[in-house]
Amino acid sequence: MKKSYDYVLFDWDGNIAKTLDIWLEALHVVLARHGVKRTDHEYALSFGAWNRFAHEDWKIDLDAVMPELDAYARARLPDVELYPAALEVLKALHDRGKNIALISSSSHENISIPLLKHDLMQYFDTIISADEVTEHKPPPEPLEKALEALGGRDPSRAI
Repeated sequence: MKKSYDYVLFDWDGNIAKTLDIWLEALHVVLARHGVKRTDHEYALSFGAWNRFAHEDWKIDLDAVMPELDAYARARLPDVELYPAALEVLKALHDRGKNIALISSSSHENISIPLLKHDLMQYFDTIISADEVTEHKPPPEPLEKALEALGGRDPSRAI
């Protein structure tokens, strides 16, 4: 029997938009200014856990460096591309009446730039960004908040 889902939750970075290279470049450039030099692989491992890496490995104050990282990435976001078929998938799910959420560890300001450029806002019933939660993914808070905003009471109905 084929499983059907009522709620579809999408991640932004590295799922809908090709932003991971932008964030990797930002880490390389900005953290090098602060004496931190790591490989792409090492930086990729830090995604979703920047606070821990900043404290334990990079030995920097992330709160002091984050505005610089954010500004570097934000300057490149207007040119971000979508992954192939991302728009088609969103349109198809929307046309089928699915409840669609976008979840991101990026700020609403950062994701709104490419969302508006690619005219994607119309496909999302809710958007949960870093601004709306106290814990970023992988902790479940953003997913739970998105499901709640969609009216979903049963997580098994979400993918």
